[in-house]
Amino acid sequence: MKRAGISTIGILLNGGDVKITRKIPTEEVEFVMEFNESGIIEGNFEKSLHAPHHYTNVSALNDSALEFSKKEVSKLFRFDLTVVVHEGRSITNFDGWKEKSLKRMEKTLSELSESGLVLLENITLSSYFANINEFFEFILNFEKLKVCLDIPHVFANEGSLKNLFSLKDSYKERIGKIHISDTVPGKDLHLPLGKGALPLKEIAAFLKEFDLPVINEAVPRNSENLAEFFEKEVKKTKEILYE
Repeated sequence: MKRAGISTIGILLNGGDVKITRKIPTEEVEFVMEFNESGIIEGNFEKSLHAPHHYTNVSALNDSALEFSKKEVSKLFRFDLTVVVHEGRSITNFDGWKEKSLKRMEKTLSELSESGLVLLENITLSSYFANINEFFEFILNFEKLKVCLDIPHVFANEGSLKNLFSLKDSYKERIGKIHISDTVPGKDLHLPLGKGALPLKEIAAFLKEFDLPVINEAVPRNSENLAEFFEKEVKKTKEILYE
């Protein structure tokens, strides 16, 4: 169902209490669980989850790290909500490392997607995939896995969204959620909408084709009033989503 939401990442990185979400007129809250040990905050909105991406790595070459990541993601299935996970990363460059990591990620995601509602998010310049085409080709290896499409991540990687827009008809059915914030080419800045270089009018036209949640991941800076900041971002997201 189409709805505009926020992520708690901006609240938590500013030392705020996630209970503030009750004061924000949002249609969905995506809780980043690594900062929210008390669990889901009740409120008049839909709820979803983001796995603790700072220390989970579903493509880890180390067995212990991979098992830890699977357990951390699996903990979230008890809420029976969709869980966004990142693809993970590797800092090594020995021969064949990428192929080995991709095989481990494929096996891990197959196991997780059999146990809960998992969405794999496309990430930024550290991605295993050169572009969004390669990412979606990987997703087609799975029967149940869907995508959390992070639009600014595509823009940061590729410098434009032309490639993404051309994929709409081919992969539309595999997208389960969309992330948005503003940024510039080459960087993932999580700026407020309208403060970066994203072509918001073109994105609005693109989003008309989807009946999905759109989560705003903008991060407040300079000690801004958190409730006011996110209320403004929700309003801007709705303008893009529903215009």
